[in-house]
Amino acid sequence: MALTQTARASGTLDRWGSRGAEVDEEVNELDGLWGWLLLFTGFVIWKIVRVGLLISSTFLPLFRDGTWEALTRPDSPVYDPMWQRVLLFDLAGNIAIGAMAMITLALLVVRSSYAPKSAIGLLMGSFVIVAVNYLLAGQVPSVADRGTDYENLALLIRSGIAMLVWVPYFLISRRVKATFANRPFTESSS
Repeated sequence: MALTQTARASGTLDRWGSRGAEVDEEVNELDGLWGWLLLFTGFVIWKIVRVGLLISSTFLPLFRDGTWEALTRPDSPVYDPMWQRVLLFDLAGNIAIGAMAMITLALLVVRSSYAPKSAIGLLMGSFVIVAVNYLLAGQVPSVADRGTDYENLALLIRSGIAMLVWVPYFLISRRVKATFANRPFTESSS
Protein backbone atom coordinates (compact mmCIF):
# COMPACT_ATOMS: atom_id res chain seq x y z
CA MET A 1 0.00 0.00 0.00
CA ALA A 2 2.78 2.44 0.91
CA LEU A 3 4.60 1.57 -2.32
CA THR A 4 1.43 2.26 -4.31
CA GLN A 5 0.95 5.64 -2.58
CA THR A 6 4.59 6.56 -3.21
CA ALA A 7 4.31 5.56 -6.86
CA ARG A 8 1.05 7.46 -7.24
CA ALA A 9 2.59 10.56 -5.66
CA SER A 10 5.59 10.36 -8.01
CA GLY A 11 3.27 10.09 -11.03
CA THR A 12 4.27 6.53 -11.94
CA LEU A 13 0.78 5.12 -11.29
CA ASP A 14 -2.49 6.69 -12.32
CA ARG A 15 -5.52 6.69 -10.05
CA TRP A 16 -6.42 3.06 -10.90
CA GLY A 17 -2.98 1.77 -9.98
CA SER A 18 -1.68 1.20 -13.52
CA ARG A 19 1.49 2.59 -15.00
CA GLY A 20 -0.23 4.93 -17.52
CA ALA A 21 2.44 6.70 -19.60
CA GLU A 22 5.02 3.93 -19.17
CA VAL A 23 2.59 1.35 -20.52
CA ASP A 24 1.63 3.64 -23.42
CA GLU A 25 5.31 3.93 -24.42
CA GLU A 26 5.68 0.15 -24.35
CA VAL A 27 2.50 -0.31 -26.40
CA ASN A 28 3.68 2.27 -28.97
CA GLU A 29 7.04 0.53 -29.19
CA LEU A 30 5.37 -2.83 -29.84
CA ASP A 31 2.68 -1.51 -32.20
CA GLY A 32 3.17 -2.51 -35.84
CA LEU A 33 3.94 -5.38 -38.17
CA TRP A 34 7.53 -5.83 -37.03
CA GLY A 35 9.43 -8.64 -35.41
CA TRP A 36 7.73 -12.00 -35.52
CA LEU A 37 4.57 -10.48 -37.04
CA LEU A 38 6.60 -9.49 -40.09
CA LEU A 39 7.80 -13.08 -40.40
CA PHE A 40 4.23 -14.36 -40.10
CA THR A 41 3.06 -11.87 -42.76
CA GLY A 42 5.76 -13.27 -45.08
CA PHE A 43 4.51 -16.77 -44.24
CA VAL A 44 0.96 -15.78 -45.25
CA ILE A 45 2.19 -14.21 -48.52
CA TRP A 46 4.19 -17.37 -49.28
CA LYS A 47 1.09 -19.50 -48.58
CA ILE A 48 -0.93 -17.45 -51.09
CA VAL A 49 1.81 -17.79 -53.73
CA ARG A 50 2.26 -21.53 -53.04
CA VAL A 51 -1.47 -22.23 -53.34
CA GLY A 52 -1.67 -20.23 -56.58
CA LEU A 53 1.28 -22.12 -58.05
CA LEU A 54 -0.11 -25.47 -56.91
CA ILE A 55 -3.48 -24.84 -58.50
CA SER A 56 -2.00 -23.57 -61.76
CA SER A 57 0.67 -26.28 -62.06
CA THR A 58 -1.26 -29.29 -60.75
CA PHE A 59 -5.02 -28.90 -60.94
CA LEU A 60 -5.43 -26.95 -64.18
CA PRO A 61 -3.33 -29.48 -66.17
CA LEU A 62 -5.19 -32.31 -64.42
CA PHE A 63 -8.45 -31.17 -66.03
CA ARG A 64 -6.88 -30.25 -69.39
CA ASP A 65 -4.70 -33.26 -70.20
CA GLY A 66 -7.22 -36.06 -69.64
CA THR A 67 -5.88 -37.19 -66.27
CA TRP A 68 -9.18 -36.35 -64.55
CA GLU A 69 -11.10 -38.58 -66.96
CA ALA A 70 -8.56 -41.39 -66.62
CA LEU A 71 -8.79 -41.37 -62.83
CA THR A 72 -12.54 -40.89 -62.49
CA ARG A 73 -14.03 -42.82 -65.43
CA PRO A 74 -15.22 -46.31 -64.32
CA ASP A 75 -13.94 -48.07 -67.47
CA SER A 76 -10.39 -46.70 -67.00
CA PRO A 77 -7.69 -49.15 -65.79
CA VAL A 78 -6.55 -46.69 -63.08
CA TYR A 79 -10.08 -45.86 -61.90
CA ASP A 80 -10.89 -45.80 -58.22
CA PRO A 81 -14.08 -44.22 -56.85
CA MET A 82 -12.04 -42.41 -54.19
CA TRP A 83 -9.98 -40.44 -56.74
CA GLN A 84 -12.79 -38.02 -57.46
CA ARG A 85 -13.38 -37.32 -53.76
CA VAL A 86 -9.67 -36.96 -52.98
CA LEU A 87 -8.95 -34.65 -55.90
CA LEU A 88 -12.01 -32.46 -55.35
CA PHE A 89 -11.32 -32.21 -51.63
CA ASP A 90 -7.69 -31.33 -52.34
CA LEU A 91 -8.71 -28.62 -54.82
CA ALA A 92 -11.44 -27.21 -52.56
CA GLY A 93 -9.11 -27.32 -49.56
CA ASN A 94 -6.40 -25.42 -51.39
CA ILE A 95 -8.89 -22.82 -52.60
CA ALA A 96 -10.17 -22.44 -49.01
CA ILE A 97 -6.62 -22.10 -47.63
CA GLY A 98 -5.78 -19.52 -50.30
CA ALA A 99 -8.93 -17.52 -49.55
CA MET A 100 -8.32 -17.66 -45.79
CA ALA A 101 -4.71 -16.54 -46.36
CA MET A 102 -5.84 -13.57 -48.48
CA ILE A 103 -8.37 -12.53 -45.83
CA THR A 104 -5.77 -12.89 -43.09
CA LEU A 105 -3.25 -10.83 -45.07
CA ALA A 106 -5.80 -8.06 -45.60
CA LEU A 107 -6.66 -8.04 -41.89
CA LEU A 108 -2.97 -7.98 -40.95
CA VAL A 109 -2.26 -5.05 -43.27
CA VAL A 110 -5.13 -2.90 -41.96
CA ARG A 111 -4.22 -4.09 -38.44
CA SER A 112 -7.76 -5.16 -37.65
CA SER A 113 -8.60 -6.62 -34.26
CA TYR A 114 -9.90 -9.64 -36.21
CA ALA A 115 -6.41 -10.42 -37.60
CA PRO A 116 -5.26 -12.68 -34.72
CA LYS A 117 -8.47 -14.72 -34.89
CA SER A 118 -8.16 -14.99 -38.66
CA ALA A 119 -4.50 -16.04 -38.35
CA ILE A 120 -5.39 -18.73 -35.83
CA GLY A 121 -8.24 -19.89 -38.09
CA LEU A 122 -5.86 -20.06 -41.06
CA LEU A 123 -3.32 -22.11 -39.13
CA MET A 124 -5.84 -24.52 -37.64
CA GLY A 125 -7.86 -24.76 -40.86
CA SER A 126 -4.72 -25.51 -42.88
CA PHE A 127 -3.75 -28.27 -40.48
CA VAL A 128 -7.22 -29.85 -40.56
CA ILE A 129 -7.42 -29.70 -44.37
CA VAL A 130 -3.94 -31.20 -44.79
CA ALA A 131 -4.69 -33.95 -42.23
CA VAL A 132 -8.01 -34.90 -43.83
CA ASN A 133 -6.42 -34.86 -47.29
CA TYR A 134 -3.60 -37.09 -46.05
CA LEU A 135 -6.10 -39.57 -44.60
CA LEU A 136 -8.32 -39.48 -47.70
CA ALA A 137 -5.39 -40.05 -50.05
CA GLY A 138 -4.45 -43.12 -47.99
CA GLN A 139 -7.86 -44.61 -48.91
CA VAL A 140 -6.89 -44.78 -52.60
CA PRO A 141 -5.27 -48.21 -53.08
CA SER A 142 -2.63 -47.00 -55.56
CA VAL A 143 -1.53 -44.31 -53.09
CA ALA A 144 -1.71 -46.67 -50.10
CA ASP A 145 0.30 -49.35 -51.97
CA ARG A 146 3.16 -46.92 -52.47
CA GLY A 147 3.54 -46.65 -48.72
CA THR A 148 3.72 -43.36 -46.88
CA ASP A 149 3.50 -40.36 -49.15
CA TYR A 150 6.46 -38.45 -47.72
CA GLU A 151 5.63 -35.16 -49.45
CA ASN A 152 2.15 -35.04 -47.90
CA LEU A 153 3.47 -36.32 -44.57
CA ALA A 154 6.08 -33.54 -44.56
CA LEU A 155 3.33 -31.02 -45.34
CA LEU A 156 1.25 -32.38 -42.46
CA ILE A 157 4.21 -32.11 -40.07
CA ARG A 158 5.02 -28.56 -41.25
CA SER A 159 1.37 -27.53 -40.79
CA GLY A 160 1.32 -29.04 -37.31
CA ILE A 161 4.55 -27.31 -36.29
CA ALA A 162 3.32 -23.98 -37.70
CA MET A 163 0.10 -24.34 -35.73
CA LEU A 164 1.96 -25.27 -32.51
CA VAL A 165 4.30 -22.27 -32.85
CA TRP A 166 2.04 -19.51 -34.17
CA VAL A 167 -1.25 -20.12 -32.34
CA PRO A 168 0.30 -19.59 -28.87
CA TYR A 169 2.16 -16.55 -30.25
CA PHE A 170 -1.10 -14.96 -31.40
CA LEU A 171 -2.73 -15.76 -28.07
CA ILE A 172 -0.05 -14.41 -25.70
CA SER A 173 2.20 -11.99 -27.61
CA ARG A 174 2.35 -8.42 -26.32
CA ARG A 175 3.15 -7.20 -29.86
CA VAL A 176 -0.02 -8.85 -31.18
CA LYS A 177 -2.08 -7.26 -28.40
CA ALA A 178 -0.50 -3.84 -29.02
CA THR A 179 -0.83 -3.98 -32.80
CA PHE A 180 -4.37 -5.30 -33.08
CA ALA A 181 -6.01 -3.91 -29.92
CA ASN A 182 -9.43 -2.34 -30.42
CA ARG A 183 -9.12 -1.83 -34.17
CA PRO A 184 -12.29 -2.73 -36.04
CA PHE A 185 -12.08 -4.06 -39.59
CA THR A 186 -12.88 -0.73 -41.26
CA GLU A 187 -10.48 1.43 -39.26
CA SER A 188 -7.16 1.88 -40.99
CA SER A 189 -3.89 2.41 -39.20
CA SER A 190 -2.59 5.94 -38.96
